[in-house]
Amino acid sequence: MYRIFLSATYIIKKGIKISFVIIILISCQMHNEDANSRSNLEKPKRYIGDSSIFPFIERNREFLVLDRLDSGYYATQLRFWYGYDDPRVSHIIVLKKNEDWIAEVHTIYFKDTMGVVRPGQQVIDTVSPKSGWKTFIDSLTQLEVFSLPDQTKLKNMPITYNQPTISVETIKDSAYRFYNYSKPIKYIVSFKEAQKIEMIMSLIENELRVKRLEFF
Repeated sequence: MYRIFLSATYIIKKGIKISFVIIILISCQMHNEDANSRSNLEKPKRYIGDSSIFPFIERNREFLVLDRLDSGYYATQLRFWYGYDDPRVSHIIVLKKNEDWIAEVHTIYFKDTMGVVRPGQQVIDTVSPKSGWKTFIDSLTQLEVFSLPDQTKLKNMPITYNQPTISVETIKDSAYRFYNYSKPIKYIVSFKEAQKIEMIMSLIENELRVKRLEFF
């Protein structure tokens, strides 16, 4: 205890340079520990349905400081990216299980800087499903949230990108999936997969009380 007190006093007398060095060393150590822990993760099997949309998710993920799931993750996690017609706002629903399940609703407000739209303010709300976690996750699983194909893999399904689009990321049991559906409500009669993704969004809306700004 005495040594710690002397060290702190010495740092104060020497000014902030020594403190800055210590902060850098601590940050580097934390970064190295995080890098080491991630390097021990098993590389997941990857399914990326539409590679043209994936870079947009990557850029926003970096800004929001979210884990890169396609590099491996130590637990189950799901993300639902809501791309609305209005480019100024978006929702990201994050469901992740560490010891217990956690749900986060990220509301992202975008800003236009010199003609380039970038993420700006972010608001995060922590919520819980009304029916309880087991019922909620079981319902999502029954709707095949971990195994739905991308819309580009469905034969004869029209693909139109300039419409509200739901993008889904999941990782479970070392299997990573990324898939998308643009305006699936238009195709729920013809495609059971479109019906299921619409039911997934309705379930999220009812259980987590997340109101969609537009219907997909």
